[in-house]
Amino acid sequence: KNAKKYSMYILSPQKNVDIVREYLAKNNLSVTKDYKVLSNDKFYDILVCVAGKYNPTEKELLYGSGEGEDYTFFVQKEKQRLEQLLKVVNDKDRNEIERKLHLLIN
Repeated sequence: KNAKKYSMYILSPQKNVDIVREYLAKNNLSVTKDYKVLSNDKFYDILVCVAGKYNPTEKELLYGSGEGEDYTFFVQKEKQRLEQLLKVVNDKDRNEIERKLHLLIN
């Protein structure tokens, strides 16, 4: 709240990007571009933000808005990862993984 105000922010959160997106929505910062970038077998999120209303869907909070080839590749990899988890996960966690998988593919 005490930080300088800029006309644009470019963020690359290394983890908990869903929490960052929630913070942006609550603090009147709109994500205008949301990229996944693949580098050395790791996906990075790049968020371009400006002042304004931001109402992300649950899918956008978790996975971004889906721009670019790297995002498409991320979706394929994440779908495979979640499907593998479903094979070994206990019943307690199954619903959450199924929910994330449903968000990802719809």
